[in-house]
Amino acid sequence: MDEQELNRLIADCHRTLLDFLKADLKIGMTYAQMALTKVSEGDIPSAERAQKHAQQAFDAILKFLPRVAAQDAEERKRIEHQHGELKKLLAESAHSISRRGS
Repeated sequence: MDEQELNRLIADCHRTLLDFLKADLKIGMTYAQMALTKVSEGDIPSAERAQKHAQQAFDAILKFLPRVAAQDAEERKRIEHQHGELKKLLAESAHSISRRGS
């Protein structure tokens, strides 16, 4: 394997990581929104399951975000911003579940 091929493989890994993080963000946001919807419908068990899945996506992003390469700084900022939005949505859905579940 020559250096050019190695650099291409590294770039492919970075793209795959970014794609994974973006997909997990979408999944997490979808589940967090679903948790809020289920709370409004009075379906607390489903809301709790959706909240759990959203939290898993959040945690995975937190785990893998530090691996984003320095040359992807702009993309990393966007992901960090969306991760912050997911965090807010998770807090909102957790609060709603605890209020309605009590």
